Amino acid sequence: MVPEFLKLLNEKDKYTRQVQLEFKNLSESDNPCHSGSEYYNETTSLMKHNNPASNTSYQNTALTIKERCTLLASAVPQPNSIDQFWEFVNKNGVEHIILLTKENQQVSEFYPGSHKPIEMNKFKLELDSSEKKNQNLFVFHLQLTNKKTKSSTSVKIYETTNWKEEDKHLPLEVLSQLLDVTRLSKSKSSLLMTNDELDICMAGILKVCADVFRAIDESTSFSVFQLAKQARSHHPRIFQEITDYELCYLLIQYHLESNHLYDAID
Repeated sequence: MVPEFLKLLNEKDKYTRQVQLEFKNLSESDNPCHSGSEYYNETTSLMKHNNPASNTSYQNTALTIKERCTLLASAVPQPNSIDQFWEFVNKNGVEHIILLTKENQQVSEFYPGSHKPIEMNKFKLELDSSEKKNQNLFVFHLQLTNKKTKSSTSVKIYETTNWKEEDKHLPLEVLSQLLDVTRLSKSKSSLLMTNDELDICMAGILKVCADVFRAIDESTSFSVFQLAKQARSHHPRIFQEITDYELCYLLIQYHLESNHLYDAID
């Protein structure tokens, strides 16, 4: 499957026709929002009761890649659900959190930005260190401690710093670096987080491409269309425009080239 996919990327006319046809079929497919996995859902459990103005917020959903390794998507938790959120992180073995934020975008404080820990009913969250990984990402190294068991786990938050307010999509360079983060999580889970319902399309694009590279790493077959259809079944705003869907192909090609993966696949 992979060699045929790479050949398609190099045949511009055929590639364009296929992307257009796949997007047409994707747009016409049924789109029920459901998930077979347990998921953190602060929208329905808390926000609708405490903040009626937030009813339009999208439903947080777990998007499964493999049984042994999942990629999850969630909104940034509100102050009244931080404890519930970190319980979800702990229960699902999340080790990497990708926080998709635009420049100057305000995010509710759900993790410590200084060395003052956050005390919750069941957990204590501490900041070990923080660093600017590159011009695109800022990394927070956290320790999440279960107060009952006294056990601690390391969690890293990768926050985007180079997403301009006027741009709908993150640059390919940034998306490729975020794919690297998802590929680090071989035995546990990664969590994609957005601060705005409109940004859910980026989570969908990353989810599909992470699925693709998981399949490539494991030498198994894949279909970008089927993976996109699966992702879209979890939320109607995913892949609403053809540019969103085409970005999956562009990102896969960019990531293959920038990581010199063509030779490894051949």
